[in-house]
Amino acid sequence: MNEKNKFLVLKISIPLVIIGGCIGINRFFNAKAEGFSKSPVVVCEDSSSLSQTDNKPLEIVSKKSYGNVVGVSENLGFIGEDEAIVGIGLGSDEFHKKYVKEITKVSDEEFKAQNDIYGSLYKLKLSTLEKKPLNIETKNKLSDILPSVCKLNYAKGNSLYIYDLKNDSSSAAYRTIKDKAVGSEETANWSQDGNCLISYTDNGDLRVYNIKKNSTKEVKVKREDLSISIIPSFYSEDGENIYFIGVRYQRQGLFKVNSSSGKIDVVFVLPYRDTQGNDNSTYSDIFSGKYDLLEGGKKVLFKGMLEGKDGSYIYDTDSKKFYNVVSHTVKSKEGPYGSPMWISPDKTKVVYINLVLENKKEQWNLYAAKINGNSFTSRICLASNIDLAGSFDDCIQWSSDSKKILFFNGKKSLDKNRFVLRDNNEVNVITFK
Repeated sequence: MNEKNKFLVLKISIPLVIIGGCIGINRFFNAKAEGFSKSPVVVCEDSSSLSQTDNKPLEIVSKKSYGNVVGVSENLGFIGEDEAIVGIGLGSDEFHKKYVKEITKVSDEEFKAQNDIYGSLYKLKLSTLEKKPLNIETKNKLSDILPSVCKLNYAKGNSLYIYDLKNDSSSAAYRTIKDKAVGSEETANWSQDGNCLISYTDNGDLRVYNIKKNSTKEVKVKREDLSISIIPSFYSEDGENIYFIGVRYQRQGLFKVNSSSGKIDVVFVLPYRDTQGNDNSTYSDIFSGKYDLLEGGKKVLFKGMLEGKDGSYIYDTDSKKFYNVVSHTVKSKEGPYGSPMWISPDKTKVVYINLVLENKKEQWNLYAAKINGNSFTSRICLASNIDLAGSFDDCIQWSSDSKKILFFNGKKSLDKNRFVLRDNNEVNVITFK
């Protein structure tokens, strides 16, 4: 397999989500300019709602730390009461023994070094830190693990497989990529019932693989005025109605397609954005393609920017308004940023990070709160000045019963080639009442 083509970039720590040179991440097929006459209605929440409580405030039962795991690159989450799937690569000592000389940028050696940092996937027993290899390279992971779905989609050679984490077994290859390398377009999202994998096709449409039926169908999405924007950004309960982030006339938004009828509905669209200019004051975007559906799709939670104001928002499909649930009162010297959020499986709680100033220095704090309509309430600070290990949107993982979160907190270092190395990764489990 061609390493340069199939290499999947996995961010190792919680960085700022910088809007600037990376704005051009989205795909545009025949995009047409269209004016936007009406500004979105944004209901600004002040910080008072975060301190509000009801008769059932959010409470912490216990906080546990289990020691250090060197080289953590990925946190895929719980697969049992005391077990998790993690990516583990080389620590700084092993890395510097193997790579003594300076590494040339954009070279085969650089890709090999990155792969050694990402390492392989392991089952990790949290209480003892005992590791069991899965014989899957972290870079070949093509899906996350839902708390309710103990299966993993991965690539080996030019074929795609599903690994059953409960039975420690791989399926027969369900698809083979001919005459090309497996690339980021093969990255998939699970349907919530665990029966379907949803991915992107070369021609700009959706592919739905049904595991139970061992069948694949393509769902037409691409057209002159619409294209899929970010891969993967697909959500579906059962593979029937599929949500995706798309672009229509340079206006990004959330859309829903019925995989049987092909009917496409607009959930919301953001204002027109000038992707050629450098002025972010009127820019609107959904950061990282990350969003969550609440109340059966009546509300959408996402981090992003609305006409130059970055933060976290809930869009209410009934009122057609955006509610600013996490405002960014600290304006980073690095530029606009997103506050990653992790929703509990029962969708009643949220854990998120936000930037604060402490002694005139920027730091990330970790918070938990209750989801209460169009607001976050009963906020608790879980940790201050954190440095989380894992790829950008997977640093925090919930247990299937929505009572526990797992994360690795420590310190990263940059070597002379500016590779991110992590020797200190403390295992943390917080249990809520």
